Amino acid sequence: MTVLVTGASGTLGSNLIKKFEENNIPCKGYSHQDSLSSICWDEISTIINCAAVLPSSTATEEKYLSGNVYFLERLLVYTQGKHLIHFSSLSELFKCEDYQVSKMIGNSLLLANAHKYEKLTTFPLPTLEDASLIKTIVTKASNGENPIVDELVYNFMSVDAVVSYVYGYVIGSEDHRISRKFQVRNLYEQVSSLVDRKSIQKGKFIDRALLKDDVYATSTSLTSDFVERLKKRC
Repeated sequence: MTVLVTGASGTLGSNLIKKFEENNIPCKGYSHQDSLSSICWDEISTIINCAAVLPSSTATEEKYLSGNVYFLERLLVYTQGKHLIHFSSLSELFKCEDYQVSKMIGNSLLLANAHKYEKLTTFPLPTLEDASLIKTIVTKASNGENPIVDELVYNFMSVDAVVSYVYGYVIGSEDHRISRKFQVRNLYEQVSSLVDRKSIQKGKFIDRALLKDDVYATSTSLTSDFVERLKKRC
């Protein structure tokens, strides 16, 4: 078994490669500057697609489509008879912005090409990194700015936890119920555990965990957001 990890220069991809190499499992990395056609595909049994354009203030719609849709189209040429592992975003349940739309299109593209693979596994990922946001708020509170902190309830999973889970899944020691590994966090509680509560203001309650009776649901605002987005495009 040889594993190919795309997005090898990213945090998740690089840590996955390290995990496989530490356990003597043959693993190759692919980064955007490489050529897919130069890979010896006969050796590859499993593809883990970590390549993605993630939400940022500088990313454009075209960048999201390029990294989250068009790259998949190019990758699909080489997936015949292989196990493809892909990551979707839990934010697709409550947001309708360029990133989420690009991920939805990419997910549909993979499903439409199900005849190509030996197996397709999609792991929905929640928030992987909240430390920088918490640090920014804590700094403002420490500087006397008295920031408003929403009671934002969200799902969380550390990069290390994702790496450990995906590695276990590939070698057969984990099933694919990755959502059982999610933590539920509250932003206000995370911040108030680090600063005096008097130095922050409690904001509104926002539920982005969306877990009711052990079932994940979509937010009630997503449909209207979708309709408004479509109207703007017409």
